[in-house]
Amino acid sequence: MSSEVQLISGQLELEHRHCATVARACAGVPGAPAADFGEAPAPLRQACMDYLVLELTAFEERDQRLADHARAAAGRGGERSALAQALGRRGSSREALTLLEAAVAGRSGGWREFADFCGASWSTRREAIAGSLGGLSTAEWRALSGIDADSIVQERQAFARVAAALPAGISLEGPAAGSA
Repeated sequence: MSSEVQLISGQLELEHRHCATVARACAGVPGAPAADFGEAPAPLRQACMDYLVLELTAFEERDQRLADHARAAAGRGGERSALAQALGRRGSSREALTLLEAAVAGRSGGWREFADFCGASWSTRREAIAGSLGGLSTAEWRALSGIDADSIVQERQAFARVAAALPAGISLEGPAAGSA
């Protein structure tokens, strides 16, 4: 695996982890900012929504490019690839965005359902997709991932805004040492 492919793969994994972390924070898991995200400070709610929409949309766009790639490859070989199978699994970013929308609209249990989905179906599908990409060339990784310097900076800035909006003593990893 080339160093560029390792960088792209690493960034995708980081974005996957960050999405799951922000989703858990919205659901109010232990160490997260609020048991009811609707009562969290407005700057935190906005930073989380901005981050999740940015990233889930980016993952959905990647999935569309990967689906096009898988269809083209199947047309050449006739066999359904591991990538096509992974893309066909439940847990799409489109589903996650729909659950996010329901949570924002105030559906009872919506934040927990969204976080559970991101931690289970969405994450399992992401891992299956990542596991099926081993045969791609560096050029294919570059084109299909949509990862470039600008997207990396945008993701890091958006995640940093979430972290900066957290109440004192709370981090995205849990309560700060010595805090209750």
